Amino acid sequence: MSSTSVLIVDDEKDLVSTYSEYLSLHGIKTNTAYDGCEAFTVYEKTMPDLVLMDINMPKYDGNYAIEKIKEKYEHAKILVITGNVDYKFEKNMVNKILYKPLKLKELREIIINECKN
Repeated sequence: MSSTSVLIVDDEKDLVSTYSEYLSLHGIKTNTAYDGCEAFTVYEKTMPDLVLMDINMPKYDGNYAIEKIKEKYEHAKILVITGNVDYKFEKNMVNKILYKPLKLKELREIIINECKN
């Protein structure tokens, strides 16, 4: 799993830090961003295997980032992490929706499985 890389995007810095530290301890390389605009920039610089994307963020939200990333990189793998159970998305824009709160072990297993495909 050491070659797997993930971009974590969320405006909750403590959550980003927790996810990043846990995944790094388990051999998953992480990069971080805190809004949708930064997410697109970091995605282009790092080209991660997978993106963990929050939706509700100030300024540029997750939907902005998803549209920008998928417009240029249609095969990008994006997992939405949200507390909004009513979140709707366009077909083929995201691979999976995960709901907060999410157990770290479960998150790691989902990442491993998604990156195998």
